[in-house]
Amino acid sequence: MGRPTSRRNYDKTREAVASVARERIEILVDQAKEMARKNENLSRRYVDLARRISKRTKIRIPREVKRYLCKGCGIALVPGHNARVRLYAHNTGIVITCLSVPANDLIDKLAKHLKENVSEISPPTWSEFAKTGAHKERPPQDPDWWYMRCASLLRKLYVHGPVGVSRLRVQYGGNVGRGNSPEHQAPAGGSAIREPLQQLQKADLVAIEGKKGRKLTRQGLTLLNKTAAEVAKELKARPREAAS
Repeated sequence: MGRPTSRRNYDKTREAVASVARERIEILVDQAKEMARKNENLSRRYVDLARRISKRTKIRIPREVKRYLCKGCGIALVPGHNARVRLYAHNTGIVITCLSVPANDLIDKLAKHLKENVSEISPPTWSEFAKTGAHKERPPQDPDWWYMRCASLLRKLYVHGPVGVSRLRVQYGGNVGRGNSPEHQAPAGGSAIREPLQQLQKADLVAIEGKKGRKLTRQGLTLLNKTAAEVAKELKARPREAAS
């Protein structure tokens, strides 16, 4: 067994780490202000990272700076064994995933891509007149709702996968109106979930993982992140178009 760390050495380590953290926080604040001037999309992960730094070192970071902290530099203070504090530096670029953009914009863009480029996905004949569940009053009014459902399922698998049809039926379900009686929760129709998943599986975007359900393949994950990056560029260009 190693020799236990004394309180004096522990305090020295904490002071040294705190001094380094203060310098890194100053760098973070300066870069955050530069990013704010450039109006660039920033990652929420480093906002949480700044909060951890502030909590460990007792240094308060202004609120207006937290929302501008980017994924490009920073440190995470993690207590290790023998009361030591380890420093982990992050020097990677900004990574855009499907969780970095609004879900509606991502699903619309992804549905358009599936309709134009993926031949394995095609709505069946019953999709024109069938409801998607007992909680619905009429069939979907959008003629491209099948592609929207496929895109939504891809995002669901990214967030909650691997997941089966039973859980997805609950997530896509809703309340059934019963007049003056209390409403009851009803799951969505199984065919409106199972068949889109089967078509996505034929397109090699989804795969079955044992008894856990379905998950995204490498191709499906790449498609989601690539589409999210395109949506992020479009969202970034919208204010410029409005200003011009």
